[in-house]
Amino acid sequence: PNAVCDIGTGAKLRATELQLVAGAMRVNGYVEMQATLFNVSSSGTISGDSRSHTSTNQGSGQGTSNDWREAGSHGGVAGQWSGPTYGSTFRPVTVGSGGWSTKGGAALKIDADELILDGAIDMDGQSAWHSGGGSGGSVWATTRLLRGSGATITARGGNGQYTASTGAAGGGGGRIALYCNESAYNSNETYKVWTGLPSFSVHGGQRAHSSYSYDGGSGTVYLECGSATSALVIDNAGKDAKTTTLVDEGVTTFAFNTVGTYGNAELDFTPTSTGTSLIQVSINYTIGDGTGMLHVKNNRRV
Repeated sequence: PNAVCDIGTGAKLRATELQLVAGAMRVNGYVEMQATLFNVSSSGTISGDSRSHTSTNQGSGQGTSNDWREAGSHGGVAGQWSGPTYGSTFRPVTVGSGGWSTKGGAALKIDADELILDGAIDMDGQSAWHSGGGSGGSVWATTRLLRGSGATITARGGNGQYTASTGAAGGGGGRIALYCNESAYNSNETYKVWTGLPSFSVHGGQRAHSSYSYDGGSGTVYLECGSATSALVIDNAGKDAKTTTLVDEGVTTFAFNTVGTYGNAELDFTPTSTGTSLIQVSINYTIGDGTGMLHVKNNRRV
């Protein structure tokens, strides 16, 4: 059988080489990994799925219904009875939040001179049997050289579930940020309009019943790698339309080369701890599938 390695919260792994050839590294809470060479093979997975906390219904994005229906928020908002969104768009290190009987995704920071990604990194929130879903966690990866093929990086919200007639909510999506100085990743693979990148997914979780618009909202993907420069993507994969709010603390100026909105995702800028300051947003290009929306509130300049 493939090996499984559990890594406790607060751990900081330092090595010349980290080689995940087969099996799984299971991340709990917040974990840092640093290596000269970091290799995740096609048979390897780094998983923080449902591992935000040691117990359920924890985190900064806890819901407000105080019962089994509530889900967790993080980068994206929970589908209903939502707590606040939180965390950094650009340097995400926060774990997801749990629903009534669920946990969020863990948080992973990777720093490597050379990063080879052929496998999966999964920081998804927990899907429920008797609750709203947990929110996705975080992945922040920085490397000089990105290589690989066929990789996936996810921080998706967990699905809500109770019975066919109830309205348990989906959890919100998490946060992903990828930085590289150079990319030699498979140029035949495409993420949105950019070639040579892994696949990313931060959509919200599914609601329990189709009669209720309780899907969770999209988290955030920020890219400074290869052909993607200062690129922000929100994508709710066709689930209910929800607004993803950038809440980066103290940030009054946002500058993006490209902003992409897909799958019914909507974008708003409401950073915290900015007082009455004008929030200025610069966007050179907008892309998407025609289902998204950009909200401009009072005291915003886009």
